[in-house]
Amino acid sequence: MCIRDSAYYNQILDKIVDELVVLFGKREAAVEEFLEHLLKNQLAEVMTILIKCPDKLTRDYISKLMSSVLLISIKQEGESAFAYRIDEHEGQRIISYETNTGSVLCLLISAINKDLAQNWTRFEQFFRILYNVAKDGGNLVLDFMNFQRLLTILLDFYIGTESPLNRTRERRPMMGNSVEHAKLQGLVDIVCLLLNGADLTFMQPNSEPTPRKLDEDAKECLKCKGLYIKAIMEGHNTESFNKIIALLSFDSFKFSKMICKTLLRAINDYSKIEVVPYFSLLTQVFAIKDSLQRQRLEWLFGYPSPCKLKSALDPNEETKFGLSLIDTITEDVNEYISPLNYNAQCKSLLTLLWKHRMVYEIHPLKCLLEIMAKSREAFLYVASLPAPTYQYAKYSDWIHWAVSFCINNEQHYMKLGILNASKDKTKVNYEVVQLLKNLDEQWEEYAAQHIKSAKQPGILQAYPDPYIIGKVISEKVLLKETKDNITLALIEFTTEVYNSLPTGKDNKAIPKAYFKKLHKVKTHFNQENDAHEEKLEPVLISPLKSEATVLQVLIKNGNFNTTLDDIKGIKVKLNLKHKEGELNFSAPISTMQTLVGSGKSAVAFMATKRRVDEPWGDFALDWSVVASRAKEAKEEELSDRDVYHVMSDDDDSLNSSTQVLCSDCKTINSRKDQRCVKCEKLLEDEF
Repeated sequence: MCIRDSAYYNQILDKIVDELVVLFGKREAAVEEFLEHLLKNQLAEVMTILIKCPDKLTRDYISKLMSSVLLISIKQEGESAFAYRIDEHEGQRIISYETNTGSVLCLLISAINKDLAQNWTRFEQFFRILYNVAKDGGNLVLDFMNFQRLLTILLDFYIGTESPLNRTRERRPMMGNSVEHAKLQGLVDIVCLLLNGADLTFMQPNSEPTPRKLDEDAKECLKCKGLYIKAIMEGHNTESFNKIIALLSFDSFKFSKMICKTLLRAINDYSKIEVVPYFSLLTQVFAIKDSLQRQRLEWLFGYPSPCKLKSALDPNEETKFGLSLIDTITEDVNEYISPLNYNAQCKSLLTLLWKHRMVYEIHPLKCLLEIMAKSREAFLYVASLPAPTYQYAKYSDWIHWAVSFCINNEQHYMKLGILNASKDKTKVNYEVVQLLKNLDEQWEEYAAQHIKSAKQPGILQAYPDPYIIGKVISEKVLLKETKDNITLALIEFTTEVYNSLPTGKDNKAIPKAYFKKLHKVKTHFNQENDAHEEKLEPVLISPLKSEATVLQVLIKNGNFNTTLDDIKGIKVKLNLKHKEGELNFSAPISTMQTLVGSGKSAVAFMATKRRVDEPWGDFALDWSVVASRAKEAKEEELSDRDVYHVMSDDDDSLNSSTQVLCSDCKTINSRKDQRCVKCEKLLEDEF
């Protein structure tokens, strides 16, 4: 066989393959002869080339040849291509296919769990054969693959050691390492193809039942959190896979929460280059029209919270918000917190976009603008958020500057020859500019309905009117409750209040001399020799009035435990109960979680008034102490395999008792491991 003898680094293989495909299309007997030859040694020659040959081009052409031959054979044989008989042998039923086509495909499927994992650097072309046959073979091939339980085999293979079908928890070969990911996109494409049209009512009761039923093992794999965590974290989320996630997320609280939490972790963990693929999934998630839209917005976008400063070394130092907190106009006065983030490790999407506005490329901004253009709920949510700094009136104001910055940067690098000009880049930039115009139109329509005051030239607008928080005048405890030596306090801060006149660059309500003088004061008192000289006061703007502007929920852990089991502290859940539209501050409807160390305090929630001259509104605090993290972990461990499944209660996928995420290569490891199974990093610091 010429391919076998000269496949490695064969410079004319493309011509050989093309001529063979033409020949097979004309001569039916040639197809049968070719397949019979391959079956004589159980596909050993083909498998050797597909997973052993170091030359990618050779593997590509052999994959093309096998796909073409199998599709030609299926077309020639029609419905008889997968005819089989059932034989009895020692009490077991053995299925034998009567055609070479069925036999070859069976051998390919059986090879998945035999040889592929050890050859993860070269199996991309193998999966491409199965994908091409499934895609172009029609329902006949899909029914055959469903009969052969291909979906179950692929899901089990993809999830790996953490698969629910790995009953003995046997360690399976790891695919990929810290330098290179395994080429699993072809496998994910096949899975998406097989799931398209499959009956998913077992996970999504609202979906339409279909004739293509899934076996119980496939259902168990589809419930496994590890499947979605791996697909998202490794960037295998294709458009088809994203649609499946969106379908399964519909009105499913636990699945939606798990997907949002995994997405946040993925975007937080990856660099500016690798972050782009995740935003396509975000667009799908925000497009879901169901009862969980508001929660997804809060989970991913975050809710607004004022930045706060209080010295941990000096408890008598005054608490600072707003103007008292910053030294320049560009410093943050508000942040956006996800209710999923109780340990401050994962930033919300809006926080990341703001923090990395000079690092991210234009694609994440395009995604945010698309979400706001397609979802009225998303636009209204973002439009109601306060600005991150006093330069702006509302959150979305800075996006105009960021888009201009990205486009100007691209043009600059193109002139220098660092970036190549392309039609794709020009198209993306044009689309972003159009989306930005759409955002402006949406805001003008919204402002016309709600803002009655005349617009001042050069001043940015928001609804309600923005204001500046000054020095804290007093604080008052509105509520204090204690449960199991855990104390919750609801505190109201009265502060100076100033008008805000943001322009996008500065704020006309704050004299430019204010920060200059403030800087001189700080520099002056840092000099020991001049410590007794005359004090310099910064230029102050006149306060409009004094109002209660900041609300804070503080949790104090009165348990001073020194045992290892309790050293991580306790977790407290908090809900704000209120009627819709009755609050004068932004409060999430989602449950907030706070981790409080032994003998320490933590802020569970903070908010500022939307309309400064109106009361807070009627609400009640519903809170409970969950358990110590150590105790919670032990309880999860006793729940057997539930930690691996979507249906587990209040899961914490990557921080459960049985799993730990390596911070270097993002591999999910067992807590029994001392080193990461991929990059061999010590996992002591990850626990």
